[in-house]
Amino acid sequence: MRPGDTLRRLADLYYGDGSLWEQIYDANADKVERGLPVEGTTLLIPAPRKR
Repeated sequence: MRPGDTLRRLADLYYGDGSLWEQIYDANADKVERGLPVEGTTLLIPAPRKR
């Protein structure tokens, strides 16, 4: 993670849809503080689930 990265931004980058940020959160809840990813952490980006 880099400064300024958000789960919404990552979901937009990897899934093309920022509203899917919760899928990244669910896979990385232990690496998120106050709703933001911990800087310097490597996150798992799971395959997107269907809604």
